[in-house]
Amino acid sequence: MMLDLGPFSEEKFDAKRWVNSSCQARHPQDSLERQLVDLEMKLQIASEEIGASLEEQSGGALLRVPRATRDVLRLRDDAVSLRSSVAGILQKLKKAEGSSADCIATLARVDCVKQRMEAAFKTLQDASGLTQLSSTVEDVFASGDLPRAAETLASMRNCLSAVGEVAEFANVRKQLEVLEDRLEAMVQPRLTDALTYHKVDVAQDLRGILIRIGRFKSLELQYSKVRLKPIKQLWDDFDTKQRANKLAKGSSADCIATLARVDCVKQRMEAAFKTLQDAAGLTQLSSTVEDVFASGDLPRAAETLASMRNCLSAVGEVAEFANVRKQLELLEDRLEAMVQPRLTDALTYHKVDVAQDLRGILIRIGRFKSLELQYSKVRLKPIKQLWDDFDTKQRANKLASERSETQRLSSGDEFQLTSTQTSFASWLPSFYDELLLYLEQEWKW
Repeated sequence: MMLDLGPFSEEKFDAKRWVNSSCQARHPQDSLERQLVDLEMKLQIASEEIGASLEEQSGGALLRVPRATRDVLRLRDDAVSLRSSVAGILQKLKKAEGSSADCIATLARVDCVKQRMEAAFKTLQDASGLTQLSSTVEDVFASGDLPRAAETLASMRNCLSAVGEVAEFANVRKQLEVLEDRLEAMVQPRLTDALTYHKVDVAQDLRGILIRIGRFKSLELQYSKVRLKPIKQLWDDFDTKQRANKLAKGSSADCIATLARVDCVKQRMEAAFKTLQDAAGLTQLSSTVEDVFASGDLPRAAETLASMRNCLSAVGEVAEFANVRKQLELLEDRLEAMVQPRLTDALTYHKVDVAQDLRGILIRIGRFKSLELQYSKVRLKPIKQLWDDFDTKQRANKLASERSETQRLSSGDEFQLTSTQTSFASWLPSFYDELLLYLEQEWKW
């Protein structure tokens, strides 16, 4: 049976206990003396084995010490050599730094000059292109290609914007306005024909031409002018018939009933005209809302979204505006996400005017609930902090009382301990005092 050396390595090893436990573990038929002799023999053998192992390992360690010493000396020499090399490199870098700073400054000035030259070259290109377009635009108009003419005028407008207010191109600017009016006059009869006879593709192409030259208002006016003619014709026919019937019959009751129907038709026509206006306005707002968001003007963005919501309410559930309705919801969520961090900052640092403006934006898009949630989230933190401070103090007092309870020696100490503890009932009035003070400050704000 092998001897278990594990208990000897324990810090709380007790020799007497180990001997007693070894004696108790013997077989009942074995004598105690024999058990002790066996234990002594096993301990002696284990001691000799451990001594031999230690002697062998110490001899090997003594043999490895000179080799390790040589390695340490070699590493020291390498470190000294490396340090000298690094010092040389640092000295070279310091020498190079003085000349490279001047080079970098020169390169920066050269880059600035390069950028200015590129901007000047771009402006010269635009001016050259503007001159070329101005000389060839009459040929484009003569060809009768209206989309190409619209593209040419749009390019001229872009070149004028790039060149800026230059006196040499004042005549070109006036020429451009005249050409845009001329192209609009060429488009008008074709657009009237397309709207009258429901030529969808032609109307779409002509609409693109007017939008390209910035004359979308002309498209709206032409549409209203063409589409309201049949409605006005119905009204005139009805008025003519009513006059004829009035002259023929002379019945006042029929006239009253007819006038009532006429008034009903008039109201329906006005409602239809209002709906058409809202639909046109909704289309225009939907096309310009991204530019409003890009400008960063949050009140204007909120006003635009509110106008879109009003137009959708007036138009009703129309399948053509389903995508606009979804776009409006996404834009409202996007505006709310832009307002949230600014509102949090305003509520945290008591920026009254900013908070009022952001509140007006959220109310304008129907997101007042978000304002309430954000206010609760920001302003409830100090109240929760009061409660957490009390909880922390109570835990600290509890730990201190438990520590003192184990060390107390007399009843006097016990009385002193109990008098330093803070009960919930005694703390609650002070909590309400601090809470009322905080709420009073909030009301003043």
